[in-house]
Amino acid sequence: KECEQLEREFNSSENKVLKNSISRATLSIKKKIVIGLSIILLLFASFFAGVYTYQTTHTKPTPPVTSPVTVFVVDTGVNPEITPGVTGEEDDLFDYQFPFLHGTLVAMVLQKENIGYKYKVVSIAATDKKFEVSPDSLTRGLKRVLSYVEKHPQEKVVVNISIGFSEENSDLRLVIKKLNNHKNVIIITSVGNNNSPEQIYPAVYPEVIAVAAIEKSLFELGTTKASYSDYGPYVDVAAPGVVSFIDSRVKGYTRLAVGTSYAAPRVADLAAKIFLKNHNLSKNEVIQIIEDTADP
Repeated sequence: KECEQLEREFNSSENKVLKNSISRATLSIKKKIVIGLSIILLLFASFFAGVYTYQTTHTKPTPPVTSPVTVFVVDTGVNPEITPGVTGEEDDLFDYQFPFLHGTLVAMVLQKENIGYKYKVVSIAATDKKFEVSPDSLTRGLKRVLSYVEKHPQEKVVVNISIGFSEENSDLRLVIKKLNNHKNVIIITSVGNNNSPEQIYPAVYPEVIAVAAIEKSLFELGTTKASYSDYGPYVDVAAPGVVSFIDSRVKGYTRLAVGTSYAAPRVADLAAKIFLKNHNLSKNEVIQIIEDTADP
């Protein structure tokens, strides 16, 4: 009975006014909470939209505008989507169905090593009509480099040639000599991958730095000659001959490519960095530093 009495009193007109006031206050508070939450959500959305915009607009790699040092990759050409920042003419940058062309992998080594140094990397596609590199097509590619050097005689230039042939070519020999005659040009070449002392051109020429490949030793600490690398008295230095890359065609798996082709650009990278550190060094001084500081 007491409960019924209290209920009747609460339902009186006076208490109804109180109830309505409480209801209105509750609705007002709920509205403020909803508005507050909406503002917070909008702020979060704006923040993340800003982050996404920054990532998409500011992380697009752009090539260095100017640099006192240029590294030329005279090879098959490169895929600009995989090696962003590598410059070149339209015919030197292309996207084949198989994106990891030889030149792209060579450029990837330079790209990984170039972080924080900012020397220019320029692609020269030295291929023939079958998109293969021959002595004649390599000669034509090197003549393009020679033309650039003649127009920019004060610029430090490193030429990477990760290609070789078992037979000599007189035109190739001549253009190598002409490039070497320029005081600011260093030519880096790879040797062969046949585990033999055979002579590979142009690596055998005295005007170039011939690079063999090394790998980690399985039986002792340190490194040893890579099992596939050529060797011989014409070899000047050696470097790791492996490059890793993510192959999107195989569910993004990391793959490895090995060869002296990927040892040469590591030496080219070193030459470019030495030039950047001390622009007054001559090319002979840079070559001497590379050879003298190499582990015997």
